Amino acid sequence: QLPVTVITGLKYTLSRGNLQVGIISASDQKVILTVVDAAGRIMWTERASLASGDNTVPLSTAYLAQGFYTVVAQTDDGVRKAMKFMRE
Repeated sequence: QLPVTVITGLKYTLSRGNLQVGIISASDQKVILTVVDAAGRIMWTERASLASGDNTVPLSTAYLAQGFYTVVAQTDDGVRKAMKFMRE
């Protein structure tokens, strides 16, 4: 059985400035994180490096206005997950 990448989710779903995305990666690879607002507008996209194993990717939300957002994480090996959060 081959190792599988798992995006475990957000450490917090209520943000006052920082979020953490948990990812268990099957290999060394990249992840693309895209933050989208409630109207579907892309607020920003960033790329982060993952090591094989357990990873925590920090996201600063300090510049976002209060409201509801979605962060979409997609790894190089094709795993994708959308996670909602609220910026307080």
